[in-house]
Amino acid sequence: MQVAATLQERCAHCCGSRVAAKRLIPNPLMWESIFHLLRFKSPKFSVRSGSFDNDTFQIGMESDAAPSFNLTMNTQFGVKNTDFGHFNYEMSTVTFEYRGTAVGMVSVDKARTRARTTRKFDAKLLLKTDSMADESFEQLGGDVSSGKVPLTSSSSFT
Repeated sequence: MQVAATLQERCAHCCGSRVAAKRLIPNPLMWESIFHLLRFKSPKFSVRSGSFDNDTFQIGMESDAAPSFNLTMNTQFGVKNTDFGHFNYEMSTVTFEYRGTAVGMVSVDKARTRARTTRKFDAKLLLKTDSMADESFEQLGGDVSSGKVPLTSSSSFT
C-alpha cells in the first residue's frame, strides 16, 4: 500500500509540473512576439514628387558669370507611419542640398499621422545657389551642362 501511495504522489507531482510547464513556457514566447510586433519604428519620410514652375525656372550659364540656378519647386512629401499607433510630430524643416551645400529649405507644420497610413502634404520652395563654395560652382557648371543637377533632401521629425 505504501508503494502505491508514493507512486501516486510521484505521478501527481509529475503531472502538476507538466501542467505548470505548459502554462509558463508559452508566456515568454508570447511576450516576445507581442513586443516584436508592437515595437516603435520611426516613420519614413519621402519626397513623393516634384515639379518646377516655368515662370521662375532660371539657370545661369553665362561665360562671364558663375553658374547658378533659381528654381521654384512644387513638391509633395509623405510621412509613412508603419506603427499600430498614431505619430505626432512638431514643426520641422526639410533641407534640400546640392553636393552638401543647402540650396533650399521648407517648413513642415505640426501634424499627426494615423496608424499604418501615409500622410501626404504639398509644399512650395525656392532653390537658390547664393552661398556656395567656389569648388561647388565649378561642379555646378559641369552638372548644368550635362543636364542633371543632383539634389538631396534631409529632414528630422520630433
